[in-house]
Amino acid sequence: MTGVVWRVVTMSIAAGILVPVVMLLRLALRRAPRWTHVLLWGIVAVRLILPVSLGSRVSLMPDTDRIAQRIAAASEPVSGSVPDVPPAVLIPDPPAAAEPPSSEPAEPDAGGRGSFGVTEILSFVWLGGCALMLSYMIFGTLRVYRRIRGAVRLHDNVYVCAGIDSPFVFGVFRPRICLPESMTERDARCVAAHEAAHIRRGDHVWKPLGFLLLAAHWFNPLVWLGYVFFCRDIEAACDERVVRGRDAAARADYSEALLAYSVKRPRLTAYPLAFGETGVKARIRAVLRYRKPAAWIAALSLLVCAAASVFFLTDPIRDAAVPPVPEDDAPSFVAVPETEAGTDLPKAWTDPAPYADPAVEAISVQDELPDEYFYVLAWHDAAAFAASEDIAILCSAPFVNVLHDYDWSTVWVNYLGVTDGGWDDHFITVTLERGGGEEYAVGDMSVGRHSEIQARNRRVLVRNCFVSIEEHMIADPARYHGDAILELSAYRRMLAYGADAILTCVFREFSSGGQTEVSGEALMRVMADQLGEAALPLREAESGQEYFARWLAYASSDDGRPAREWLDANAPTAARLLFTDGE
Repeated sequence: MTGVVWRVVTMSIAAGILVPVVMLLRLALRRAPRWTHVLLWGIVAVRLILPVSLGSRVSLMPDTDRIAQRIAAASEPVSGSVPDVPPAVLIPDPPAAAEPPSSEPAEPDAGGRGSFGVTEILSFVWLGGCALMLSYMIFGTLRVYRRIRGAVRLHDNVYVCAGIDSPFVFGVFRPRICLPESMTERDARCVAAHEAAHIRRGDHVWKPLGFLLLAAHWFNPLVWLGYVFFCRDIEAACDERVVRGRDAAARADYSEALLAYSVKRPRLTAYPLAFGETGVKARIRAVLRYRKPAAWIAALSLLVCAAASVFFLTDPIRDAAVPPVPEDDAPSFVAVPETEAGTDLPKAWTDPAPYADPAVEAISVQDELPDEYFYVLAWHDAAAFAASEDIAILCSAPFVNVLHDYDWSTVWVNYLGVTDGGWDDHFITVTLERGGGEEYAVGDMSVGRHSEIQARNRRVLVRNCFVSIEEHMIADPARYHGDAILELSAYRRMLAYGADAILTCVFREFSSGGQTEVSGEALMRVMADQLGEAALPLREAESGQEYFARWLAYASSDDGRPAREWLDANAPTAARLLFTDGE
């Protein structure tokens, strides 16, 4: 549900940026045929409808997805806009195929399970607004229908109605031209020509569709402004079509009819198409001064519309912000050896975008640098180190895994390596440390096995979740304490990494000592929830560190044998950490 809302917000932002552009283009094309103005509003409509767009290097649109993400971050129910866990990256287990990541955009988190956060509330508000707008349209249409039920057919699709005071077109599939009973024959000819032009142009369909788009984007004032001017432009385009080729006397008759039957209720209309509904004064002036535009003006206007489509119906192609690499020093792309071992690469390493974890939805703490920035930054040192170990690294994107800690101060770049025998579970890891100048420097480098890197990645990801939980607790202690900690999205994301990784992180933190404040409470609550029946009652401890000490003493005793057995079965790494390694 919230994913739909944020997609609508993204589309509305793009259209909202385009509305002022169209307003300016209308001014520039004020001597152009009015139907070109309607075409420009069609570009806005496409932006409001399509959830995706083509990429282009000439696009003038900003990154609307990034804008929507920042709005989503600002809607977090925590003062200070506490960011959530950075995107998680796990190396898939070889050689099993990994599930392809979801292509749907990540839903901004609501902040809790079983309760309504800001995003859920906004979703219901949006739905309520849509329902009100649709109700307005439906009941307005029914009210008009009741007034014209007794209409008498004059000829073709023209009807005379006693209960109306202004002419209009009614109906989508079988449109009718409805004229007031008191209308003179001269005015009837002018009005019928205008309404027939509406039908030929399809305005009886486009206007209701425009209102439906307004109903979906009712929260955007720029969309309201665009709808008002769209209605004016379709009327002006019809006026122009009717008076084209007529003499000054005929245009004067048309203007008198327009003035006589102008709608005297200045309100928003969804339906029907009323003859004198909008901008009557400007329309009369345009009719009386009408001069057929030159052919070159019409052609130029079409070119402007086409150019606007290219510039504003496409999104910019996001180039990777990689540091400059001299051409003669560019990374080499090592082909996978055509050997039995080499063809046994994990499938997930060769799939597009193999590292996205579908279980993790998150917002980064800062504008993310692309993965390419880091693996190009580290590749030279990684290649030299790998050569000293008789290993070649694969530098292309599908074979590089990038992971960072919560505040991006440390980044790990894992390159898949091959030897003469093909891929045999070698990974080269380069650690990048961020200095005070926001620049990264190469730190430690190592050769690791898949299981080792996977374990380290899980530890980092779980620790990132804990940092997110602690920041929420510090920002809003009245809300996030006790079991409410377990309602945070960061904890739900943590569950994706399993009890073993979670408890290993908890035990390491407690073993280092000093966990008596906010971090201790977070560790204690998570530990108790993960241990389940093997946990001790929380009320017996005054701090997280004390709780851990009591539980460790209990688990080490004869009475705690069931707890040790549970730990051995469900979290063997954590069990070894406490009862074997002693670290």
